[in-house]
Amino acid sequence: MSDYNFPIDTKVVTLISSENGIFANSKKYSIPAYQRDYSWGEKEVETLLDNILDGCNSDTPLFVGTIQFSKDSNVSDKTFDIVDGQQRLTTIILLFKLIELYTEEDVLKRNNISLVIDKSAELQKQFNDVLEINNLEKVEKLDKSKKGKEAFNAETNVYYKNIRLMRNYIEC
Repeated sequence: MSDYNFPIDTKVVTLISSENGIFANSKKYSIPAYQRDYSWGEKEVETLLDNILDGCNSDTPLFVGTIQFSKDSNVSDKTFDIVDGQQRLTTIILLFKLIELYTEEDVLKRNNISLVIDKSAELQKQFNDVLEINNLEKVEKLDKSKKGKEAFNAETNVYYKNIRLMRNYIEC
């Protein structure tokens, strides 16, 4: 028998709209260095969007998958490491950014949503660059420009690639 004793707290939560929501109360999330890079592609993003749209047309709560967090005792009370579900959670944050671009509502800022990528300063920069896009026209202009900033090159920035993919999916 193991001498380790640690509590596991499980619960069903919302993303934003309650005190216990994943993004409620200025909680911060960190992707530890041991996690794989963000790699969701078209299939995974479209499946998540299909599930969300199906949930919008239903009276029952939507299950978008399991997300596991770990509390690092060396960091603030509101900072959690993402143990499982970082691909899904990162994609949801990108979706919130896209919603901001369509509605001009500060979903991310108002809910103090942030994500720290411990693995690489370059990945953190690519993610932050995408979150700093302030209008849809900029996305369209970057798409059409052969001299677009490297930060917004869909071949090298998977975050940008997926926000474009979601935009195209929604506009269909």
